[in-house]
Amino acid sequence: MSDRVQHRGVHTSGEQCGCSSQACLGRTAAQSHLWKRSRGGIESVCVLLTIISLPVPGCTSRSSEPPKVNQPPAIHSIVLGPTPFNRQTDLIAQVNTHDPDNDTVQVRYHWYLNDQAVDGEKSPTLSASLLKRGDRVHLEAVPFDGKVAGASRKSDTITVDNTPPSITQVGIGLKSDERGDRLQALVDASDHDQDIPQFLYRWTKNGRVVKEGEEDFLELTEVRPQDLVVVDVRPRDQHAAGKVSRSDPYTVGNSAPKIVSSPPTSIDRNRYEYAVKAIDSDSDSVNFQLDVAPPGMAIDRTTGHIVWDIGLVKPGVHRVKVVATDEQGGFSFQEFELTVAAPERSKPES
Repeated sequence: MSDRVQHRGVHTSGEQCGCSSQACLGRTAAQSHLWKRSRGGIESVCVLLTIISLPVPGCTSRSSEPPKVNQPPAIHSIVLGPTPFNRQTDLIAQVNTHDPDNDTVQVRYHWYLNDQAVDGEKSPTLSASLLKRGDRVHLEAVPFDGKVAGASRKSDTITVDNTPPSITQVGIGLKSDERGDRLQALVDASDHDQDIPQFLYRWTKNGRVVKEGEEDFLELTEVRPQDLVVVDVRPRDQHAAGKVSRSDPYTVGNSAPKIVSSPPTSIDRNRYEYAVKAIDSDSDSVNFQLDVAPPGMAIDRTTGHIVWDIGLVKPGVHRVKVVATDEQGGFSFQEFELTVAAPERSKPES
């Protein structure tokens, strides 16, 4: 009997570890040996197959990796602002989130007003029009990464503060009344809390402060023609002061003189006298003249003193018109009527 052994070579494959890298191929080897034996003219074949697997650094079977599990997002912090908060602006929430899987995080917003849910408000901004002074507001936020929601988080509660009054518009106009002509501050203001606003005024003339306080007017005696006047107005309520608003510059024009005296209606001993008085807010000098007058009536141009001797005047109603003119050409006038009665005739003696 003779034994013949043949080495049939090595067959390599990477299928054993499921790795397709070239580094891994060839490290798992299938070795086979073949023996042939002959006995009695009949050959028998014996095959020995040996499988050898060698580990390769960095090569891991895919079948051994555990499935990846999504991690829920989380909220780090919630900040409501601005603080202190009042109704001059809307309330804004800043929500800081984190996702372990680096997924994009959405936030679901739930606003609460005085511990009651606010219907329809699902954004990071809460309108100031829904609030009033003294309201308590908080936010509950829920993070969501598109797969699963994280734990909700509640913000601190804030209280709506007083809102100071605000000025929409301020200007300057000329006002005339029984006290004379003056510059008037024209203010349009509002208060979100329905408080009644008060105002502080600061008047400047040509850049210099000439009056401060609660009076909303400036006497024209304080200014001259061509002066530039500006008024600054600060509103306030019983809790706080608002922002100062400034008017556009107002150029002072000439103001006409104003006759402030009243003519007497009685005539004493055939002589009529009347001292005309006029004031000029620009401190201009004033001259007087008679535009309409009966015969014999005269007026002092500088003092305005009228004198009328009526000894030869015909009885009846006589019309008078006095004109006062300043040095800038401004003028005013006064009209009145005087009645001269017919002299009584003496009765003949009986």
